[in-house]
Amino acid sequence: MQWFATRDWSPETRRSARSAMTGFYAWAVTTKRLPENPADGLPPIPTGTPRPHPVPEDVLHDVLVTCTPRVALMIRLAAELGLRRAEVAGVHRDDLRRDLTGWVLVVTGKGRKQRVIPVPENLAMRIRDEADANFGYLFPGQHGGHLSAAWVGRLVGRELPHHLSMHSLRHRFASAAYGATTDLLTVQQLLGHSNPRTTMGYVALGADAARRAVNAVSTAA
Repeated sequence: MQWFATRDWSPETRRSARSAMTGFYAWAVTTKRLPENPADGLPPIPTGTPRPHPVPEDVLHDVLVTCTPRVALMIRLAAELGLRRAEVAGVHRDDLRRDLTGWVLVVTGKGRKQRVIPVPENLAMRIRDEADANFGYLFPGQHGGHLSAAWVGRLVGRELPHHLSMHSLRHRFASAAYGATTDLLTVQQLLGHSNPRTTMGYVALGADAARRAVNAVSTAA
């Protein structure tokens, strides 16, 4: 239970992990590999209404100015492309490609599912140059491979106010992308969510969006 409590997961991920753990240990008890189910004491994960917590734009700007270039690139991948920390950690030069519309990044997310995310020219050049300099991985590890997701999250978390995390950068992307397009399906696909309800929990609607909606109704009336 202590291990479970220390995970920095969204409620959806936490519910999925709880279900997997209880199912596994139930199987272990049924097959007499364990005398009892240690996951029985895990409390249920409340559903509730998700509350988006995007990093404010002024905070994002200040952090990008003060942090190191390497950490700034990690932050940009989360805040501007919506990547999870594990996805940021694993970016490779071969993942960056060019199609008929411009630069794209092939991202391998949860469940080894892949999605293709358009990348602005300036960010694509930054990814390409840095990955080329590192001979492959954008954020190489000291002993081969790439940095761990936990370490990437820790490096970014050090730069953010204590009440925000790297996941808040992903919420920033979702909120900004939805604000620019009002297209929930597109935002869902860019984030790699299987359920639009999950995406709705990432999108914070600003006061200006609410005012535009009210004004549109008023004008129509």
